[in-house]
Amino acid sequence: MADAAEGCYAGNTLVFTRRPANSDSLKRYEGGLAQKIWWWNGRKEAQPLTADYKGKSRQPMCGAARIYFLSNRDSIMNVWSMNMEGRDLQQHTRHPDFDIRGASIFVNTALKTETIVY
Repeated sequence: MADAAEGCYAGNTLVFTRRPANSDSLKRYEGGLAQKIWWWNGRKEAQPLTADYKGKSRQPMCGAARIYFLSNRDSIMNVWSMNMEGRDLQQHTRHPDFDIRGASIFVNTALKTETIVY
């Protein structure tokens, strides 16, 4: 957990990135320092959720049933999500020219809605 940087809780599970965000000038970086999203339930070793992608996946945001995050899977940093097991990948924004630099989620449990602002 010493390398944990950005994160959120999905119930009792911590969803996090290892290593802080590297410079925005490293566009489409796919090296060993690219952020990946992991989960840790406190009982066993942390497990990667986005190990299938060589680029950046960062800033996890825990929704009611999905984990939202920023990723450059389409060459530009956009909002993506996956289910709690790291599958069922969905792209939510498609900005063609500029990266989303930061995002935040608001989960309204009473209305069962999720709003992401960036």
